[in-house]
Amino acid sequence: MGVGKKAIYKDEKIVYKVVGKRNRRGSNFNLKFWSLDEFRVWKKDNKDLWKKVKPYFPIYKKGVVVYSVPNSLGILCFKEREYAEIFMGGSLMLPSLFRRQAKVIKVRGLGDPIPVHFIHASCGCSFTNLIFIPPPLSGLATADIATLTAPPPIGTIAFVGVEVLE
Repeated sequence: MGVGKKAIYKDEKIVYKVVGKRNRRGSNFNLKFWSLDEFRVWKKDNKDLWKKVKPYFPIYKKGVVVYSVPNSLGILCFKEREYAEIFMGGSLMLPSLFRRQAKVIKVRGLGDPIPVHFIHASCGCSFTNLIFIPPPLSGLATADIATLTAPPPIGTIAFVGVEVLE
């Protein structure tokens, strides 16, 4: 995963991303940490784990290009602002505290859109789900796949990179 100033892909599409109002990190980070103070305490106590998972939680600053972690599902976005707002404010999965702390930003998807058929279950609550690399899903029993994955939110699409527009 990387952050840079210049996009390397020609194909672009305007899409939307849910980030924290104060920290501008993605929704998984904000589901784990309700406050920056809580994060600072956790980070101090979990330095090694933070080094492993930090690439999954970039800061989406205006004007910056952010790339996904290699071999990950990509950067999860929403095809329309309406879908991002539904995810942020109307999902039974998301506590109301998260809804008050989140906002929708406009990004430009880089590269070919990646269809989202599943997401990692609970990666916002358990960072170990991000660093555990399961064997190919085709080799797993149906029950195993169900514990590792969840259906994607409505209107999701992923990209290998995004340029932050707002």
